[in-house]
Amino acid sequence: MKIEKLLFSVIIPVYNTRDYLPMAIESVLKQDCTDYEIIVIDDDSSDGSREVVKGYEKRGEIIAAYNEKNQGLSTARNQGIEMARGEYIVFLDSDDYFSRDALSNFRKKIEEYDQPDIIAGHAYRLNGTCISKKRGNKSPIVGVMKGRDFLEDGYRRDYLFACSQFYIYRRDFIEEKNLRFKEGLVHEDELFTPKAMICAQRVVDGDFEFYYHRNRPGSISNKREKKHVEDIRTLCKELEQFLEDRGESPKNTCYLRDHMAVLYMSATSVGLENHFWM
Repeated sequence: MKIEKLLFSVIIPVYNTRDYLPMAIESVLKQDCTDYEIIVIDDDSSDGSREVVKGYEKRGEIIAAYNEKNQGLSTARNQGIEMARGEYIVFLDSDDYFSRDALSNFRKKIEEYDQPDIIAGHAYRLNGTCISKKRGNKSPIVGVMKGRDFLEDGYRRDYLFACSQFYIYRRDFIEEKNLRFKEGLVHEDELFTPKAMICAQRVVDGDFEFYYHRNRPGSISNKREKKHVEDIRTLCKELEQFLEDRGESPKNTCYLRDHMAVLYMSATSVGLENHFWM
């Protein structure tokens, strides 16, 4: 099917990533298609990132919003969802970037599979100048599958990552299921992605690399502070409650529950090791 509408809303939350932000925005502007909008949410940056955002906004290359108080990644992403007009929501962290053909490859899958709820892509991990595959094992299931099946198979075969940036989401699906990031938590993807997958009836593995993900020492994913540990424990409990509320049987979600148990025990171990609860 041919799609002529604004197809993609690329949402870029920004907080003190001045050195990386231009590359992130430019990687979208240089896509080999034009049916997208770029929404940048500056979450009260203090390192000059805001001035970078204003420069792109002044040139009419992005849509921008500015928070006067830092509210966190989840809030910024949710703001972007509310502002989005595209048929699909795409997330890009401000210190990462896309391959040039990222959006056109997703467009092909959207047309081939008649607008699935979620399309999964693959990512590279950047460690300094070293590039390696982050999500390199593709699903053995070709075509459309239920999100629960994709989730369970992904955890069973160890090819699934919770990072919401590695997927694109049909906006009407996001709205119909009232899916938003839990505000106030870090590691929010470990809650958002499983919930989205459980709700999705039509998921496709794109089977292509499109995302370059930086592994930075100061990034949220690498921190081992008390809040990070406690938030992982909290999101595991919330996800368990979500599954119970939906009546999801342990048999149909056993690998997800195993993953949750590992996350919870790992967080507890880190907390005890660092005497967070002594």
